[in-house]
This record gives sequence, structure tokens and C-alpha cells, in this order.
Amino acid sequence: MFNSIRKILFYGNDILKGKSIGYHLNDISQIYKRNSNEKGEITFRRLNHLLHHVKETTSFYKKYLDVDTFTDFPVIKKEHIQNAGLDLLSSKYVFSKLIKRKTSGSYGTPVTIHFSKTKMARQQAELIYYNNLAGLDIGDRYINITTNKKSKLEKFIKNVVILDPTILNERWLYESIEIIQRNKNVFIIGFPSVLYAIAQFMIGNRLPGKVSIRGIITIAEPLDTKIKNSIEEAFRCPVFNRYATMETGVLGFSDGIKENLNINQASYVIEVLDFDSDRSVEEGEQGRIVVTDLFSYAMPLIRYDTGDTAKLEVTDDIGAVKISYTQGRMVETIFRTDGSRISWAVIYDAMEVANDILQYQFLQTDQKSYQLRLVVQSEYRT
Repeated sequence: MFNSIRKILFYGNDILKGKSIGYHLNDISQIYKRNSNEKGEITFRRLNHLLHHVKETTSFYKKYLDVDTFTDFPVIKKEHIQNAGLDLLSSKYVFSKLIKRKTSGSYGTPVTIHFSKTKMARQQAELIYYNNLAGLDIGDRYINITTNKKSKLEKFIKNVVILDPTILNERWLYESIEIIQRNKNVFIIGFPSVLYAIAQFMIGNRLPGKVSIRGIITIAEPLDTKIKNSIEEAFRCPVFNRYATMETGVLGFSDGIKENLNINQASYVIEVLDFDSDRSVEEGEQGRIVVTDLFSYAMPLIRYDTGDTAKLEVTDDIGAVKISYTQGRMVETIFRTDGSRISWAVIYDAMEVANDILQYQFLQTDQKSYQLRLVVQSEYRT
């Protein structure tokens, strides 16, 4: 009953705010019902509208006023966004009303992105849509493996149980499995590396089949065959992989059977480009993932190099249709001085609040020695 009430309250609140999330949810759903030609026409129309908008309203793209071909626009990276500053913001939006999203970066390069309310609603709609494809609806209880802190009220409203993987020792594994056992027929959303550790512990202690889980959605890291098989063996449920970034939204999602990622063509144009040039790779080749966000009007992300890599599986006239997300954002294990593991997300969260840092690298050189290397702006103060 509470699940239904949460869902009603969510959409009731959205209606009061103008049905923005509902509109985008319906838009995504309707696009996926269209054939490839119709989807292509919608994408080309939205892409052309975005390119016209950025040339007319941003200082950064005014120099490309006479450029009409999408692939003639430059590929930008996080450092370009940092250096561009206000030049990348559209004059059509009031800066103080934009929503700031800051990420410390998968590779240690922090970046701040500004969203309009429309873009924020689109991102939320993407999460809802792809969660629904897996079988997780608004209001359903789920377990979230995360280092992000949530208040009791927020956890109640979202119907979420938090597993904080800061310290991945044996005690944490036992306690986590007990919590999972108590919460029957729920979804788990979390990092593949942490779920793999739980799965290996369950297999080693003959616990497969001792939990009742509807499905698992892995995030933030690549999901390879070995890890996916172990998680499926331990939890005996379908495992979906979601590829998303803080700067954009949900870029791809697996179907729970194959490991390929289906691209979110309703919101993005994704290219897979050669490592040494901006040439598009052929199907079956690996390259850099470059994203154009069709809803990034306040702070345009056009041909944005995410820093991730993948193999291009299927392409069409628009861009990638399917990719194998095989590399990128690979995570190494970090250990405390007593030998227990901690989650990489601890470093990520700590650096997220740091200001004036252009790039960082965290290293564990031996059991009790660590290094934090910083590339800072000139005005940086310790």
C-alpha cells in the first residue's frame, strides 16, 4: 500500500510542478515505440535545433556559426569545460536559476555542469524509464549500495535501504547479507565491484539461494562476464547494467540477458571515435565514447568525450545503437592500514567537495603509505 502511495505522491507533486517529469517519461516511451526512420528524424530535428541554439546563444560556439555539419564541431573534454567557464553557458538562461551538478570525475578531473529544470526533469525521467524496464517502479523498496548519506526522512520517502561499502571487511559482508535476507523481493542498485565481493563471499559460504532478490542494477563501473556470472550465481536473479554519467544521464542499459548496452537514443547521440583521431570506428572496433546531449540547452555538451571507452557493436546514420562497455572507469581496490578494503567511492566523495582542483590522482604505494597528487588552479589554498 505504501508503495502505491509513494507513487501517487510523486506524480501528484510532478503535476503541481507542471508535469515536467511525466512529459519526458512519455516522450522517451513514445520514441521507443517508433521505427528506426521515425526515431532518426526526431533525433536529427532535435540535434539541428540544439546546434542552432548554441551557435546563437553561447560565446564558445559563436565561432562555429557557419558550421552546419555536426561532425565538424570540436570534441570537448572535461578540461575544455573547465577552461571555457561562462563562455559555455547559454545567454537564454538565468545563471542563478540553473542547477549545479559537480562531479570529481572518473579519472580525477573535476567538472561542474549546469542543468536547466528541463534537463533535470529529463534525467529523472530516464532513470524512471530504465528502472521500469528492469522491473523497478517508483515507490518500490530497493537496496542502494552507496557512500552517499541520506536522512531517515529521505530513506523513508524513497523507500530505500542503504548499504555503505566504505569498509569491505568480513563483518560488513555478513551484516550486508543479513540485511539483504531481511528485505525480500527487492532490487539492489550498486557497484559491480562491491556486488562481486558479496557474491564471492556468498559462494564461498554456500549461501546462493538464501536471499530473495527480484533483480540487480549495476552502476558506475563496467560489468564484465566474470563479475556478472558470479553475481547471478549468488543472487539467482537477472543482472542489468546501467551506463550513466553525472554530467549527462542514462546513456545505455542492458536487457538483463546480454551484456551489450542499448544506447538511449531518445536523449543522446553517441559516437565511438578512434583513440588517436576523431574518426568514427567501424563496428567491432574499440574507441572513445563521445556524447552529444540533446537536452543540454543551458550548458551544451556537444561531442563530449566522457573518458570512457567501448567497442562499437551496432551503428546507424545517427550514431551508436549498441556498444560493449568493456573498459573505462576501471577501479582499483584501496586498503586501510589494517588490510581491510574500502570503497573507491570514499575518495570520490571526499574530492567532490574540494574547490579549485583541476585534476587529482590517489595512489596507495604500500600497506600504510598513500599519495594524493593534485593539479590545482593558481589561487588554490590548502
